[in-house]
Amino acid sequence: MGEPFAIDYSVSPVPRNGICPTTNMKSYPAHNASVVLRSPRMAPLPELRIPPPLTPEGEPVAPVPEKSFVQKYWIYMVVVLGAL
Repeated sequence: MGEPFAIDYSVSPVPRNGICPTTNMKSYPAHNASVVLRSPRMAPLPELRIPPPLTPEGEPVAPVPEKSFVQKYWIYMVVVLGAL
């Protein structure tokens, strides 16, 4: 199986108000503790954005400006006006 890579120690449950519960001296003091030994796992890789395209001078390429409503739909307006 191999050597353990990491040891996790946790105490649960912890009350929502954060106050530790009272303990009975007759019981084992770590009755709600757990220790987990695990084999190493690969962490997820970060998702990186694609870098913007660059011009030969090293400047970012400017996006093409969006057309106005009239520039996009002028042909439909001509057809509607022609039908009237």
